[in-house]
Amino acid sequence: MDWMLDQHCRDLIMDWRELEIFANEPLCTIGAHTVHHYELAKLPLDQARAEITQSMEIIEAKFGQTPTHFSYPIGAPQSAGEREFELARDIGLKSAVTTRPGGLYAGQADKFHALPRVSLNGLFQSRRYIDVFATGALFSWMGKVSAA
Repeated sequence: MDWMLDQHCRDLIMDWRELEIFANEPLCTIGAHTVHHYELAKLPLDQARAEITQSMEIIEAKFGQTPTHFSYPIGAPQSAGEREFELARDIGLKSAVTTRPGGLYAGQADKFHALPRVSLNGLFQSRRYIDVFATGALFSWMGKVSAA
């Protein structure tokens, strides 16, 4: 049964050849995400650091560029918090995004390692949501400015 889930995941994600198309596109940036997709807040600090840095090393080996941006696996408050935000900063990443909904606002100028992210998954799979989410207006209206 595990092989079926593994195959399903492989069918849905991009392979290295497909990612290379984006890596060579000047308007795209390939960021790091971790090696095993663990919730970093639930790992010892040294293991969380290794998850991030090893993913950066793999991407650098594949595309010749070290990622400077990061996306926390799952990214909810229970999976990434202040410790992880500080870790991303200490590693030297320029920015990191959570999965906490919200737009970007002036008050977040010092929170580049705890940015909100518009997630187009789960309840928000429809392409028709993209234009609405891209403006950030919905999150302003909902009062959901990122609580980093």
